Amino acid sequence: MRSVGTPGPQRDVSTHDDLASAGRIHTQFKPTAGFPFNLGIAKPNESDSLTSVPSQNTAFQVRGLEKSYGIVSALRGVDMDAIPDECLVLFGPNGAGKTTLLRILAGLTRPDAGTVTVNGHDIAREGELARQSTGALLHSPMLFADMTVRENLRFFARMFGIPDSERRIGEAAERTHMTYRLDDRVRTLSHGLAKRVALARALLHAPRLLILDEPETGLDHSALKLLDGVIADYRRGGRSVVMTTHSLERGLAWADRVVLLSRGRVLLDRSRAQVSTHDLESAFGGHEGQFPVPTGVA
Repeated sequence: MRSVGTPGPQRDVSTHDDLASAGRIHTQFKPTAGFPFNLGIAKPNESDSLTSVPSQNTAFQVRGLEKSYGIVSALRGVDMDAIPDECLVLFGPNGAGKTTLLRILAGLTRPDAGTVTVNGHDIAREGELARQSTGALLHSPMLFADMTVRENLRFFARMFGIPDSERRIGEAAERTHMTYRLDDRVRTLSHGLAKRVALARALLHAPRLLILDEPETGLDHSALKLLDGVIADYRRGGRSVVMTTHSLERGLAWADRVVLLSRGRVLLDRSRAQVSTHDLESAFGGHEGQFPVPTGVA
């Protein structure tokens, strides 16, 4: 059995902490390519596939959500809901709290206050079940650079206790057009190809809620079309997408609902039919990265 050691350049400093949070891995554990057991996360139903899941009344619900980093308030009393069969797109300037919100929904960051329910599971009491029902593609790819694509997907399949894992790996690789690179090490992949692998990882356990943080960044035209298809698939069959993007045009094309965040607060929450590109451009007030602050908000 080959020891992986320290993952290479694709791994940022938070990746192992993210894996520990997502899978309850002990922080001193060093995974290997032949990782031989699952980590006690609830197993998905064997009949689940990448195309069918049971429906829920809400994909997620947050109430009074607060999170600070030192003296900086990232989220300040956020209330938000998402329902099955919709894509909720978050817009806002850098520092608005978008990534923090997504990391909380993915179970990778703990809120300071408020309640969070994901697919019917309170993350404070049923964190493992909540995480099991989500798949996340965030800024960090959460991949091991010294392992092949196949080894990475096998590791995550075992971490989530996925039955018939080789079939699931094949489905996810085919869905992301990475079948031909399954036996290549992640360190040899371009940024865009590594992002496809990260998307395959997010889809691997057939999550009901797909969490995407600026997923279009670094993708070429063909990969963007692939992403369009994945998002379209998750807007039906009882699944949902929550995502961020800085592209107004593409975000509106994806969205069923639009939420604007600024300084950790929700400024607008409307159906796509009620929002135009002009509305969003006006919300920026003609100043890049600046949303107007509602009356009474500090």
